[in-house]
Amino acid sequence: MRRFLLILAASFTTGLGTLALGAGVASAAGENTISSSTPISGETITVAPTQLQLKFTLPVGGAEAVAKMGLSLSCESTLTNLGPPQLSADGITVSAALTQIPTNGNCIVTWSLPDGSTGNFKFISNAQTTTTNATAIPGATTVPTGTNPEIA
Repeated sequence: MRRFLLILAASFTTGLGTLALGAGVASAAGENTISSSTPISGETITVAPTQLQLKFTLPVGGAEAVAKMGLSLSCESTLTNLGPPQLSADGITVSAALTQIPTNGNCIVTWSLPDGSTGNFKFISNAQTTTTNATAIPGATTVPTGTNPEIA
């Protein structure tokens, strides 16, 4: 009888182990990946982007999933602020507006979806900043800084 109880206990423990392994498989990481992006992975850009665009290989799970996704842009270890990600009508393309100009250098976009899919891609930002120089207009009057002009 004692031997029977030992065998029964061993079988029960093995069954729980199998159940635990089976539960682990059900919660495995997602399989979604990026098929294309803007900026393109590995690209060197010379104009600062106004948005990130990620096109996935599989549907991302709707607007609710996109609202819960993780998305970041870091250039030279400095985070660039992004607007909330938006799902396009095709169900596989996600866009996020940049709310500031990224730092020049090595950039990495990191993303994660609620289904456990994660990834990243890199690009190099070499955006040229433009400055506007004021030119003198013949016959124009300039007002020195710090004074209040009088209106006649």
